[in-house]
Amino acid sequence: MEEDMFWAIRGGGGTSFGVIIAWKIMLVPVPSIVTVFIVRKTLEQNATMLVHRWQYIADKLDEELFIRIILRRESFLELSLEKEDYIKMSWIESILYFAGFPGEAFLEKELRDMKRRRRCAEHLFERKLERWKLKLSYYKQAH
Repeated sequence: MEEDMFWAIRGGGGTSFGVIIAWKIMLVPVPSIVTVFIVRKTLEQNATMLVHRWQYIADKLDEELFIRIILRRESFLELSLEKEDYIKMSWIESILYFAGFPGEAFLEKELRDMKRRRRCAEHLFERKLERWKLKLSYYKQAH
């Protein structure tokens, strides 16, 4: 038995183990820019009816599309998508977008907020330190 195979089996532990002897990865071309959108509808905005309608068109769509739901204006007029609803981004950005990760602008804002909070915390620490020094001086005077 080869040394790598021995350690692969030995490292499995417990009652379950696995050995990977080959791994194939197929790369596929992705477009440089993709279009994504999110539409939020409430019950008052006929969300139930939209989902019901979706059930009748979902099986007719291309299975290779990476989407949670696809809606086309000509077959789903109830959605009322406007140009402002669409966002153009790279394919990898769209993966992060649909996974709920914030965009670059959000991250920049968070960084600014974090720096501001740090300055506030430093200021509070300085004030607390000054108070303790004052209390310590009163204590020394009293004793």
